[in-house]
Amino acid sequence: MSPYKKIYISLATFGAIILLFLFLVYLPWAAQIKKSAEDLIFQKEAFFSLKESQEALEKLRKDFINLKPEVEKIEDLFLESENPVEFLNYLEETALSSGILIQTSALSFGGKNNGAFPYLSLQVSFKSRFFNFSKFLDRLENSSFMLEIQNLNVRKIGDEVSVSFPLKVFTK
Repeated sequence: MSPYKKIYISLATFGAIILLFLFLVYLPWAAQIKKSAEDLIFQKEAFFSLKESQEALEKLRKDFINLKPEVEKIEDLFLESENPVEFLNYLEETALSSGILIQTSALSFGGKNNGAFPYLSLQVSFKSRFFNFSKFLDRLENSSFMLEIQNLNVRKIGDEVSVSFPLKVFTK
């Protein structure tokens, strides 16, 4: 065999060994490295996402702690639906301190079924001097209850006014 043939055979064998090494060792190893890199990227993204969620949750917790007194103040504006006597006593005391004798009627609860805020509804009527009426209305407006006066009817009778209105007091 000539030396050129030996060189060609050696080069062919060496080339085949390199190709065999490339296909059997390097390509699977490279694919595994690529898969591991993708997994690492996914885990980093998940980690940063969780970190952002944790920071947002911590901020929300701090906001809740800061706003808790305000939320409690807002909740105190609503009447306990199991105890409407508290509001009725307040209404009578406010009327008496304003120099008015009120009459209340048609006590009912509403708003729960149609998705609105629940409320206590009653009809208030009285006769008084206009000054006493305005003082009573101002005290109601500045009360510690969340309420709504609807259809305020005021008629002048001599030197007094006759007042009638439906009143909604929002409940918890």
